Amino acid sequence: MELRERPIKYKSFDGQVKDIDEKGIVIFYGAAFNNVDRSKEVELPDSYNKNLSENFGEIQHYLNHDKNLVPGVLKSITPDNYGLLCESHLLLETEQGKFVYEYYKKSAELGRNVRHSVGEITVKNYQKAGITYNTENFLVEVSTLTTFAMNPGAKTVSLKSMFEDYSIDELMKEEQFYNLLLNCQFKDFDLQKIENLKNHFTALIEKSRETTQDQKPQRINWNEVSNSIKF
Repeated sequence: MELRERPIKYKSFDGQVKDIDEKGIVIFYGAAFNNVDRSKEVELPDSYNKNLSENFGEIQHYLNHDKNLVPGVLKSITPDNYGLLCESHLLLETEQGKFVYEYYKKSAELGRNVRHSVGEITVKNYQKAGITYNTENFLVEVSTLTTFAMNPGAKTVSLKSMFEDYSIDELMKEEQFYNLLLNCQFKDFDLQKIENLKNHFTALIEKSRETTQDQKPQRINWNEVSNSIKF
């Protein structure tokens, strides 16, 4: 089977934005090294070197793994001791570029993590003690993920899972985040989605506060959040 005909795997990662400037240059980690993910796979630090040296110009920056949504152009991808450090120039003249810019900017203001995901093809690996170590990967794209448009096949490589329960403090931060986004200039359909999200987080905060003093603070399961929202 030809390399590009092999199935693409998606692996997601939560982390704070390293830097963003007014020109739309954003720096973030797209993946982490030496972590055992839920599929019991580990990405090794040198696993992207061959691909990056030979095919960097073909690697895309997508929004939510949608090839029709290109918020930015990757300027560099540098493997370091921690993970894949990505630098992208967001296309601020486009709607998706403006949206992702504000998404990053407001997240950084609140110290809120942003989720990214890589789409890659495993070229070489080996197994040891039930763990698969990927020694060579072919990176196809890096995606910025917004909360409710994540590819269902994405795998978690960070400590925080997409399905982790939310505390009331986390819910309040999300509510504040979407309130900030509502003040940005987006198209009406984007504003409606953002308002839907904000309203659901507000409702979940009220539900969490319904516990009595004798009860432990209630945590809201992520499935409850995602299943309640229809766009």
